[in-house]
Amino acid sequence: MELNARKHVVCLKEKLDSLLDVFIKKLNSTRDEQRLSSEEKMEVVDKLSSYIEQLQNVSKTVKEHCTLSQTFIFFEKSKTELKSVVREARDVINVKAVNNADFIFSKTLDQVSSVDSLGEIEFSRSNSIDSDEFTRLLYPSKSVLLEKSTLPLCYHNISINHSKTVNLKGFTIYGCVFASETIVILGGSETYMGVLKGKIKALDISNGTISSEYFIEETVKRLAYEFESSSLFVSCYGSKLLCLKFVKDFSSQVNLERITESVGGTCVFEKNLYVIVENTVNKVGIEKFKEDVILETCFKTDTVCTSLNGLEIDCKNKRLLYTSSDFGVVCSSLEGHTIFSYKDKNMKSYCLAIFSQGDILIGDNSGSVHVLSKDGKQRRTVIKKCKKVVPVWDICLNKSNTSSVICGTDFIEIYDIVSTK
Repeated sequence: MELNARKHVVCLKEKLDSLLDVFIKKLNSTRDEQRLSSEEKMEVVDKLSSYIEQLQNVSKTVKEHCTLSQTFIFFEKSKTELKSVVREARDVINVKAVNNADFIFSKTLDQVSSVDSLGEIEFSRSNSIDSDEFTRLLYPSKSVLLEKSTLPLCYHNISINHSKTVNLKGFTIYGCVFASETIVILGGSETYMGVLKGKIKALDISNGTISSEYFIEETVKRLAYEFESSSLFVSCYGSKLLCLKFVKDFSSQVNLERITESVGGTCVFEKNLYVIVENTVNKVGIEKFKEDVILETCFKTDTVCTSLNGLEIDCKNKRLLYTSSDFGVVCSSLEGHTIFSYKDKNMKSYCLAIFSQGDILIGDNSGSVHVLSKDGKQRRTVIKKCKKVVPVWDICLNKSNTSSVICGTDFIEIYDIVSTK
C-alpha cells in the first residue's frame, strides 16, 4: 500500500509530501493497532485455555479427595469465577479486527487540501473467531455445572432410582462394600464341586460384569474396605475374621487367629477396624492386623452375632451405628454412649449405610429401604419394595453417595441416588 501510494504522488506537487507523511503514519498506526489487538486476543485465548485446564485438574483432585459438601462449595465458587473469566474474554475477543485493506486513490488530487483528499484506506471488517458460538459451547444452556447446581443430599431430598438388577444365580450374598466408585465387592456363599464354600466377588456396576473372584472356607457375613491400604476385611460364620488385599484382584489372606466368639458387622475408621463380637464392639489397629494380637473391647452392645447385623461409621460426626438384637438402629459414640436408638415394630433391619452428611439408609427384611434422619427422629421410605432382593441382607454406598447397591440371595440391585427439590 505504501509503494502504491508513492507511485501516485510522484506527479504531485511538493506540498503533497507532508500529506503523504501523515498518511503513512496513519497507516502504520492502524497496522500497530491491529497487531496489538490480535496479540491481545491471543493472550486472552491462552489465558482462558490455561484457566480451563487448571480448573479441570483441580476439579479432578477435589472429586477424589474432598467430601461432597466441599466439592459442592468448590463447584459453586468455580462457577462464578468461570463466568467472570468467560465474560472478560468475550469482551476482548468480540472486538472486530481488520480482515482486508485496500488503498483507494483520490481522483481529485488537484483539489488536495487535506490528507483525506489524497486517498483513504478502505476496510472490510469481520470477526475471525465467533466468540458467541465459543461461549455457547463452553457454557451450554443445559450445563449442570454452570447453569444449575445439584442440591446437596439431605434427609428431605434423597431420592433413589433403580438403575439395574444383576442376577448372580447360585450366589447367596450377605455382604457388600464399595472398593471404588464403580467396583463393589460382594461376599456370601456358593456351591463349588458339590461343597458349599465362602465366596467373594468383585463386580463392576457400570457394566454388570464380575472382574475377580476368591474362595474361602467359611461363608462370608460382612465386609469393610480401607481405601488407603487397599485392605478388605471379612467377617465370616464360624468366628473367622480375615484380611485380603484388593486392587484388581484378591491376594494376601491374613487370619486373625485369637477370635473364638461369633463376629458380625465391620467398619473402618481412622486406621482402626471396628467389629461386632457377640454383644460387644471391638477394635484393632489396621497396621497390627498381621500380628498375633487380641481385639480391644470398646463397649457392650445389644446385638446377636448368630445372625446378621450391621455396623457402620458416621465419619462426619464420629459415631457408630449398628442394628440391635430387636432389629432396630442404635447410634453410639466411639466410647459407647448411646446417642439415640430407633425401633419400628413393622421393620426388621439387618443392615444400614451412612450418607456423608450423617443420614442413615436402612434395609428392611420385607424388601423395602428407608432413610432415617441423622438425629434418629424422622424416617421415610425411599424404596417400597426392591425388584428382586427380598429380604435385604446388606446395603452399601459409594464414597460420592451417587450409587447404592442392595444385595440378597442370587441378586443385587443397583440404584442411582439423586437429590430432589
